[in-house]
Amino acid sequence: MIRKALLIAAVFIIGAYLLAQWGLRNSQEIEMTNIAGKGKNRILLTEKHNNIRGLSFSPDGRLLAAGSESGRIYMWQVLSGNRFAFKRYLNYGNAVTALCFSPDGKQLAVVGMGDVIIWDTAADKRIRVLKLSPTMNLWWKLAYSSDGRRLVLASRNDILIYDLTGNGGLLEIHEEEHRFSGIAVSPDNKTLAVYYCKHNRALNNQDTMINLYNIRNGRYIRTVWKRKASITTMASVAFSPDGSKLVAVPGGEDGILIFEVNKGWSLTSIPDMDFSGWLPILFNSKGTLLAVGSGPFSIWNLPEGKIVYRNDKGRFKSEALALAFSPDGETVGVSQFGFYER
Repeated sequence: MIRKALLIAAVFIIGAYLLAQWGLRNSQEIEMTNIAGKGKNRILLTEKHNNIRGLSFSPDGRLLAAGSESGRIYMWQVLSGNRFAFKRYLNYGNAVTALCFSPDGKQLAVVGMGDVIIWDTAADKRIRVLKLSPTMNLWWKLAYSSDGRRLVLASRNDILIYDLTGNGGLLEIHEEEHRFSGIAVSPDNKTLAVYYCKHNRALNNQDTMINLYNIRNGRYIRTVWKRKASITTMASVAFSPDGSKLVAVPGGEDGILIFEVNKGWSLTSIPDMDFSGWLPILFNSKGTLLAVGSGPFSIWNLPEGKIVYRNDKGRFKSEALALAFSPDGETVGVSQFGFYER
């Protein structure tokens, strides 16, 4: 009896120790990284068991906002690194999965497991709530059109396009057997690029594709890429700032896919790179650099097809759950989840 009690106590102590060590090491970090080499990297936040899935710089580059799974929204002054605001997203602490500043920087849109909340960043108050059906899934993607007239959301089976002008209006793209994972609005505010998987029950495989839609009426335009897959894959997509390229990172061994919009959507690629496709990708303001969240996150010079920065020397060497380029293209905000290197 005594031996059994000692054994149980030993197992409990060892388990508690391992859990404590995991809690100390398993954490997430938000860092501002200067890729131009003009300053030191700055760690803005380190939290345990609280994923940061949304990051956004204000258009003037003065602010960096972040949203967490705990429902908290953080905001920093970029020059000083000081956190000057703390907000709660909804009263019951819903998880924040995406956020972004409006093109004029006056508003911050936030979404997660609930409605879309739009904040007035100057007055520090919510000014608009876009009601979402409680039956809809968790919302993972959120993007403004560059003219600020539309706000696009994507979940597993639904894409919503809100008209934010005085006329209002809502367009919905719903596919029960589809899984949306990446959206991008073209700089001319005419086209919505969507990456998704369509499950073929009879054949037990997936059609993975990139489709284009008219953002003004939600109508399908064309499919620019399609392939068969044995498992469900997810991908991020991004238009270059001038709209001449659409880039996708489907995951697996497809590498980086580069579509030339003005050349009949011709395809080139940077192959032999094994990425996790669901992680974010992002162009800098000049369209020359592409940040890829697959871990450890990297920054690519697309014209040369080479890595110019790879975050594999710091304490965190994992995937980036969220990325944000500063307007000048010299600083990238990174939210990484992983283990400390001790």
